[in-house]
Amino acid sequence: MNSLAFIVLSEEILVDSNHSRWNIFAGKSVELINAPTGTEFVQEYTFDSSFFIDGIIKDVKMLNKNTMIIASYGKKQLVIIDWKYDVHDQIPLDDYPSKLAVIDPDTVALIMRDRDYILIFDLYKRVSTKYNVGKKLCGIGYSNKRLYVGCNDETIKAVSLDGEIKETIEIPEIEIHNMCVSKNGQIYFTSYIDDKLMCIDTRSKQVIIIQNSKFLRPLGITMDENDDILVACHRSTEVFRVNSDDKETTKIMDIERFNGFPCICCDLETRSLIIGGCDTIYIYRKL
Repeated sequence: MNSLAFIVLSEEILVDSNHSRWNIFAGKSVELINAPTGTEFVQEYTFDSSFFIDGIIKDVKMLNKNTMIIASYGKKQLVIIDWKYDVHDQIPLDDYPSKLAVIDPDTVALIMRDRDYILIFDLYKRVSTKYNVGKKLCGIGYSNKRLYVGCNDETIKAVSLDGEIKETIEIPEIEIHNMCVSKNGQIYFTSYIDDKLMCIDTRSKQVIIIQNSKFLRPLGITMDENDDILVACHRSTEVFRVNSDDKETTKIMDIERFNGFPCICCDLETRSLIIGGCDTIYIYRKL
């Protein structure tokens, strides 16, 4: 097992091999971690089932222990799937959904393709509220009554459920492709172009750049029952687990090639991993 390598910069600016430039974040040096590789391969999940969706799957999340929700890009709709993996409901939208975050079992937050607003959607009442952020949005996460959205002006904005922008975090020269937020305030996001997983700790005010030679076009990202990060890469056969403490990286699945850009989520009740690619949802059970 490789030892953990920290590069802590005392200079004003960090410049990595992929020309991303980071200023000192909140007065502290940025850490660049060459994530150590743990056991080369541990098969933690096995294939259980799959089903098709009429449309292009852009995101998938668990609403509760019996229900998942899918952002169907091609059909401009939300699709709710029950515990039997049957279509329970289809909710039409006015625009193309790109990413979603679950606020509670009855409420989700959506961002749309090339749009500058957050849509808060009440699934029970079928009503929505639109909050304009002013910049095109590319990722969304939710934690502790705050939404976190990645913007195309190289920032992440923390937004209250009333639509008030509470904080703006600068992320110079980084393009966000997907993100999730832990309960303890760590924002994780994938940088598809730079082959990196990145973390912003909003409590300690620190930026961590996590890179591993196996991260090739990382895209899908979620958290498992241990708050570790699971990462799927574009058109890859592999899924990786990144330990939330020491950032050790382990390959946990080597499966059939995904068809399209993968989005992933965990069913924490059944400890299953759900992967969406193109028009298919794949279910993998924990071994």
